[in-house]
Amino acid sequence: MKYAIVASAWLLAMRAALGADDGTAEASLWKLKGNAALGARLYASPHEATKESDRLAVRLAPEWRWADGGKTFVISPALYLEGAHNGRTRVDLNELYFSTRLNETIVKVGLTRLFWGVTESRHLVDVVNPPDLAHHYAAEQRLSTAMLYVAHPTPVGQLEALLLPWERDPVYPDTAGRPRTDLPIHNAVEHPNGTPPAFAARLAISQGDYDSHLYFFRGLDRESALTARTLPYAAPTELTATRRLVRQWGADLQVPVGNFLVKSELAHRSGYSRDFFSGVLGGEYALNGIHGSVVDVNLLGEYQFDLRPADAPLTTLSHGIYAGVRVALNDPASTEFKFGVVAEPSTGARLWRGDASRRIAKNWTVEGTMSVFDNVRKSPSLMDYRKESYVEVLAKYHFQ
Repeated sequence: MKYAIVASAWLLAMRAALGADDGTAEASLWKLKGNAALGARLYASPHEATKESDRLAVRLAPEWRWADGGKTFVISPALYLEGAHNGRTRVDLNELYFSTRLNETIVKVGLTRLFWGVTESRHLVDVVNPPDLAHHYAAEQRLSTAMLYVAHPTPVGQLEALLLPWERDPVYPDTAGRPRTDLPIHNAVEHPNGTPPAFAARLAISQGDYDSHLYFFRGLDRESALTARTLPYAAPTELTATRRLVRQWGADLQVPVGNFLVKSELAHRSGYSRDFFSGVLGGEYALNGIHGSVVDVNLLGEYQFDLRPADAPLTTLSHGIYAGVRVALNDPASTEFKFGVVAEPSTGARLWRGDASRRIAKNWTVEGTMSVFDNVRKSPSLMDYRKESYVEVLAKYHFQ
């Protein structure tokens, strides 16, 4: 309801915000982008409990952008059709915001998404938007959220401040959604600390090739603790998601050293039985023009650790080693792919991931992703996904 009110308010305020004398913006100032996609998600085997298997997908995400000088208005609705009771069939708003420049200050108000982070295997500092866990189990896709965003340059870099007035809960897989936990997650999220507005700030520090960010966040945790809902004399049939108020600060870093790019993310979080640190450290080594060709290959490697207490939400892997490769053929079809594995030495669990894309016509691309859960029966956070390995293929038409 809150987002419907925001959308209505912005559409009614559009005339004033765009500053058109006759109440309509010139057609030449509007641009259409976005994409429409048709595809399928194919699983290695049916779900043990629901017997659900492969799913067809239709997705529509157009974007209308109006720009005039330092003013910009963007509206981007989204439609997902992927069957019933999986959490991915819905109408949403990816973005609906107005931004303007006041001298050197950028101000943005509305619904939008921001990405923070530099590492490949895990994004510790991506704390602004809540995760869309119905579309990706590891929070690689995020939901838009209402915010007031202000950015101002400083002598060392840009300072960003964000006020998130309303909390939006993550979207979880429904009873037929996959991959998901063995027990489905109840659709009502618990908030023992209420739903106070969230605040975030980030300072960019750029000196030559050195690039780093320091950030602070206070609000409901973007991760949720899951507990079994129990009734007397009955086995649990679903899980309850709980989001607690947390404070989180941290940093990310990128430093080139010859052909090697050092990357790291560090986070400290409080709000549970004790404070804890999480981190990712590694980088990528570039091999450009393999054997005199135009093919570029980047070798990827990272180490991740997480020292969270037992009452904090489960993380994908508490300690992991990531190795991967990213290849760009630099051909007329812009063919690219990335493939890698995260291994947890303590349990032997391995999570194989891959993605690829290729242009097949002027406005058409084919994109694919893969997730394979290997030997995960001893991993507390991945054991429920032991038979959830899948491949997803999408044919996308891009509006231009």
